[in-house]
Amino acid sequence: ITFTVTAPETVTSPNRGYLGMDTNPDGVALASVSYTGQPEPWSEGFTVPYPKALHKFAGEFQVTVHPNGFLYIKIPELAYSRGYRRTYLIGVLAKVVVDIARALGKPIALENLDFGKDRLDTNRKFNRMAANFPFRKIIEAVTRRAFREGVGVKPVWPAHTSTIGYWKYMQRYGIIIHHAAALVTARRAIGFKE
Repeated sequence: ITFTVTAPETVTSPNRGYLGMDTNPDGVALASVSYTGQPEPWSEGFTVPYPKALHKFAGEFQVTVHPNGFLYIKIPELAYSRGYRRTYLIGVLAKVVVDIARALGKPIALENLDFGKDRLDTNRKFNRMAANFPFRKIIEAVTRRAFREGVGVKPVWPAHTSTIGYWKYMQRYGIIIHHAAALVTARRAIGFKE
């Protein structure tokens, strides 16, 4: 079945900056970055919308908010759940990320990673992580949801975002490596070269 969907009016502007997103097997790290390329603190009273109807166990949706513009949304079950449950959790994650971007008025900058079968030849630990990592599903769900909500999405070149974040921004801002990678991703979307 095919549906024709008209694009809604865009509600985000790159002139405000970008919401950088770093995707991980158990969730996503987000960095709110201003148009100058610096982290932008969350506004007064900012809260992450808690999704309804999860209700399997306590701590299934964990949010760590740093006041200097970084946050991490962790869904531990995402790394090992199967089938429809994983698809549902990815949809929940995409809704929360797009709602945050819409509230900030910023487009989403995300990495255009490739975890294809041609990369499965290094070692067993990497092969297992790459095969079970639902990266493509997360990116597709965020992109699809953003299109429906009128939120812009900009995929960027993913090479060395974690390395650059580790050496340049992790110690400076006192953040974890995933936040630093999200910051580098947003800076690349703005046009900065590291």
